Amino acid sequence: MKETLSPMLPQRSPRGLTTLILAGLLTLAPALLHAVDLGPGLYAEFTTSMGSFTCVLHHEQTPNTVANFVGLAEGTRAWMDMEHAAVAREPFYDGITFHRVAEDFVIQSGSRDGTGTDSPGYYFPDEIVPALRHDAAGVLSMANRGADTNGAQFFVTLDATDWLDDKHTVFGRVVDGMEVVEQIGAVPTEDEVPIDPVALEQVRILRIGEAAEQYDAIAAAPLLPRVNGVETRISFYEEGGLGLDWELVPRTRYMVFIGGAPDELYPWQAFWEWPGVLFGNQLTATEAFFTVIRVHYPEAPTDNEGS
Repeated sequence: MKETLSPMLPQRSPRGLTTLILAGLLTLAPALLHAVDLGPGLYAEFTTSMGSFTCVLHHEQTPNTVANFVGLAEGTRAWMDMEHAAVAREPFYDGITFHRVAEDFVIQSGSRDGTGTDSPGYYFPDEIVPALRHDAAGVLSMANRGADTNGAQFFVTLDATDWLDDKHTVFGRVVDGMEVVEQIGAVPTEDEVPIDPVALEQVRILRIGEAAEQYDAIAAAPLLPRVNGVETRISFYEEGGLGLDWELVPRTRYMVFIGGAPDELYPWQAFWEWPGVLFGNQLTATEAFFTVIRVHYPEAPTDNEGS
């Protein structure tokens, strides 16, 4: 049974519009490579098939969101590779696409499979900051499918979208290359999917200034979910079938992959274990190969995060 998710999309304005529901450290001087002077701070440079644009990241106001984005972009934060049934530690965003382009609204990316329904295998809470609003074109914000369901998908606004305030976490803003964002926003689409794919070739994190050079995405957000592999034990039953056992850890979600061959594993079941509750630590199946990946939440997740 494969896990399916609803799209992670911001909602269109209620003003008669359709609903659109709604990641390398430079060793040289990166500011010299841009048309504008990038002052001290933390930035994300997006290289696309149509050019590059750069966003300043609000890491002080939205520490968890920026730490998650930077960790995924640099490959320092592990994520769940659903296609290969593996814990991945490589740049999450490089080589994907802008899977959704809505004229005069947003351009959206961060979906590994290009459907807009996937995630890095976990969710984390919103960081709504009253001073950070969707008040202009060029706002960098998190896509979600409801409160506290942030993962990896993000969008950049093409206009002011104030109806998204308090629903999506603003964590950056375009400071260079807005013309590239506008060009992406104007590509021909069908059902808001670019007819000719627009690639997100690379996301590079720029640390400018002494303070930013010390920034560590893992240390900055110790309460974000952590993805790890799981050691399992297989038992054979006299009546046939196999039993799969693993150590239970509180506040942890387990994704079980099964298949007939190591390269043919697919998501089978997702289980939660809570303190005092034994749930999902013993399974039976006739398939010969298993993989279990866990997502540990240092703090208890919301109901939405566990969905």
